[in-house]
Amino acid sequence: MTGVEVPELRVAWLLIWFLVGAGVALALVRGGLPWPWAALALVGWPVLFPLLRPLGGREPPVPAGPLASAITETFAALASLRASPLSAPLDCDEELVRLQASLERIDARLAVVDTILADGGPELLPLRAARARSVAECHAVLQGIRNLRVQLGLLTLAGDTAPVRTQLSALQARVAALEELDQNRGQEPLVNT
Repeated sequence: MTGVEVPELRVAWLLIWFLVGAGVALALVRGGLPWPWAALALVGWPVLFPLLRPLGGREPPVPAGPLASAITETFAALASLRASPLSAPLDCDEELVRLQASLERIDARLAVVDTILADGGPELLPLRAARARSVAECHAVLQGIRNLRVQLGLLTLAGDTAPVRTQLSALQARVAALEELDQNRGQEPLVNT
């Protein structure tokens, strides 16, 4: 090895180091990190590399289950009604977002159950029955959300928010109970002793 090759190798490694750092810095800025912090990635990218995934506190996307399209369509119809300039204003956006997120989580758990049930077998009968009850309850909640659209229409005509609030509270309680029930089912022992 001659003395000329070593400096060229060092320059090549430094160039690669800075290029990777620039890529990490760019990804961090796109993810929402301020430029001064992201610029540190040029020299210290191995330290900042783990920030690429959880940036912004975003949750991973919920996988779509068997009711995903029905949930999306129902909430889209409600959103279009609420977006109308003629619709009566009602401050319930946070409640509706939480309600939709809860239904999507339940739907994702149903997707997991469906993969288990795909194997078949008589030992899965209790799981099939529990799934059927959860799906029926989700359909009932979705019907309640469609009824909420009717209540919002009546609110636009009459101006009384009490029936809408009552309907929304009932739906939230129903979904909360369903989520709790689904979570408690998972805590039962797998083997009876």
